[in-house]
Amino acid sequence: MPLTGFFIDANLLVLLVVGAVDRALVGRHRRARRFAPDDYDRLRELAGDWQVCVTPNTLTEASNLVYDERDDRFLAALREIVLVGEETTVPSERAVRDPAFPRLGLTDAALLDVISPERPLLTVDLSLSSDGCPQRAARGHQLHPRAAVLTREATPPRRPTHPSAPRSGALSSPLSRASAALSSDAASRRS
Repeated sequence: MPLTGFFIDANLLVLLVVGAVDRALVGRHRRARRFAPDDYDRLRELAGDWQVCVTPNTLTEASNLVYDERDDRFLAALREIVLVGEETTVPSERAVRDPAFPRLGLTDAALLDVISPERPLLTVDLSLSSDGCPQRAARGHQLHPRAAVLTREATPPRRPTHPSAPRSGALSSPLSRASAALSSDAASRRS
């Protein structure tokens, strides 16, 4: 079956929100320091070609992470993403029965419940990608072969000497590969 969209974890949803408010904040905002502006660009490129899917758990976690009582732009950006995205609800009772729940928690267990070949999960959560996906694959839910779960590079990026110094993309390689794979799939779908 063709790829129709992708789920994102709370970390990538935070990246989308912060970048939507101001791309220059990516790498500087307290919840987006691990990312570079190029990471936001790659994620936006993917989001432009495919339906971005979320769970209520992911939305709640991201909302709590970006909330700033002095700046309502972050929740306004999250609202826009909610209005154009697709939300899939997983009953908590079902998510807590997933074998991954004790290791990953409710939000990530719910994400593992909803992924499919048509809607894989893009994540930068190493515990989710290394622990959760083998279990999911063992249950017969193989991820799309060219849009596998994305994780942070094995070696973390060097920290800049100054908080406003530009950073190299921590996700450059995985997001570039996924972007190329998804773009290739989109091109073949349009032909």
